[in-house]
Parts: sequence; C-alpha cells; structure tokens
Amino acid sequence: MDLIPNFAMETWVLVATSLVLLYITLSISYPSF
Repeated sequence: MDLIPNFAMETWVLVATSLVLLYITLSISYPSF
C-alpha cells in the first residue's frame, strides 16, 4: 500500500516542477506576462 502514496507524491513533484519550469520559460519568453 506504500507504493501508491509514494507514486502519487513523486507524480505531484514532477507536475509541480514541470509547471514551475513552464512558468519560468513563459516569463523569460514573455516579460510582459
């Protein structure tokens, strides 16, 4: 049962990291954004 929470946590970490990288990329590409 421990594999499911761990997988979910890692998934959320990957999603959060992707969103942050995407936000930084958009901020650099579009300073006005």
